[in-house]
Amino acid sequence: MKTIYAILVLAALQAVVLAGPTVDLSTAGASGTINGAIFQQINAQSMGTGVIDAFLRIQNNGIEEGYNTDYRPTSYDENASIQFTRSLLLTSIPTVNLNGTLYREFLLDINEAKNTKSTLSLDAIQIFQANAGNLHGTLAQLQTSWTQIYDLDAGGDNWIKLDYSLNPGSGGGDMLAYIPDALFKAEYGPYVYLYSLFGKNIAADSGFEEWSVRVVKDDTIVTPPPAVPAPGAMILAAMGMTLVGYLRRGRTL
Repeated sequence: MKTIYAILVLAALQAVVLAGPTVDLSTAGASGTINGAIFQQINAQSMGTGVIDAFLRIQNNGIEEGYNTDYRPTSYDENASIQFTRSLLLTSIPTVNLNGTLYREFLLDINEAKNTKSTLSLDAIQIFQANAGNLHGTLAQLQTSWTQIYDLDAGGDNWIKLDYSLNPGSGGGDMLAYIPDALFKAEYGPYVYLYSLFGKNIAADSGFEEWSVRVVKDDTIVTPPPAVPAPGAMILAAMGMTLVGYLRRGRTL
């Protein structure tokens, strides 16, 4: 009986080890590779929520998942606002040369409770290309509508450990994902879909997670500038400033 008990304990310990993260980004500057893609923890200066030009924002407690699309209603836990969940063109995703290999760069920003449980698991990433930007349905329903080019779980149940406490707060970015550019083909279609799932190994229990791409200018990747207000908003702001100035002058008369 003691021998059987020891075997069971050893098996349980091995299961715990095997259940650990494939890539651990819970320390500053950590990086790792899964199925040819590189994942890098970053210490970006906070850009402020709303400055990151998100193409996918998802939020739920426990497990959360979703993919970007222009179609409404969305299929999973995506934010329904077109400002935060929308189609993405391949031409808008910057390329980065790392040691002679070209990659497409994606930026992930997570939001967890910094003072309690700041960690979160990224358990699935699947990237597809298609000819339309408004596909909808479950992943199973869309198998014939798009072409898969990357799967984090190809060959095994892989996952990435993230830690929100390493960065100053929302909007700063927490991870860069570099997907080999050679996987993307023009014949697969001009639109790129990114599906991700969080919380399977370490539950989500706070704010939203969002994916974005950075802007390339003069062959250098830069962060997007703040959004320019719509003309109507600018007119209202000008009227408000005029009214405030009038009231202030009235007080001094």
